[in-house]
Amino acid sequence: MNLTRSAPRALRMFILLCVFPLALAERASTANGQQSSPRSGTDHPAAYTDQDSYQIFAALLQSGGHSQYLQYVVQAEIVAQPDLTRKDLGIEGDKAFLRVWGRVMDDFARQNGSTRLVQRNFPLAAPYELIPQANIFPAGSGAEGWEEYYRRHPGSGGYYWFSAVGFNPARTRAIVDMGHRCGLLCGGGGPRFFEKKNGKWREVSVKATVMSWVS
Repeated sequence: MNLTRSAPRALRMFILLCVFPLALAERASTANGQQSSPRSGTDHPAAYTDQDSYQIFAALLQSGGHSQYLQYVVQAEIVAQPDLTRKDLGIEGDKAFLRVWGRVMDDFARQNGSTRLVQRNFPLAAPYELIPQANIFPAGSGAEGWEEYYRRHPGSGGYYWFSAVGFNPARTRAIVDMGHRCGLLCGGGGPRFFEKKNGKWREVSVKATVMSWVS
């Protein structure tokens, strides 16, 4: 009789011992999925780590009138331009130009298909800040917004943003887009061309029609 009563209890214990660990494992798996999905989702862009690109960014910031500023403010995101092709870049050249720069233009379009996060990899002696786009300048704040901006960032000369850089396969030529805003009617930007000579990136002029903007 004792054996007859104990058999169902033993069976119940066996079921609990098998099912309970499975339930815990499922809960753990669900919890892990909830924790990891934001890190791998589209809301968390990948870091932009290409070292040649940062050398080019720094060369642009230290060129021309930009070199006069005491500090730099750089937008922290490289904003995605989905479905971009070489035809959308505002660069038109003849066959000789395209033989040299066509593959660079194609790589530029590929590299800018997704948003990336700029890192503190600029080889600059001057101080600089990386600030999220949403925090740089309040939308619709007009001239008063710029006054507040310069109170927060004196000596910055405004702020900059960069595209991802397109390269040729040998990584000796590059195209980048840099934008600069310094006031309500102050700023400019457009594609810039670089060649690597003796291990150093230098901006070059090209025989092509290149669209740029100035305000």
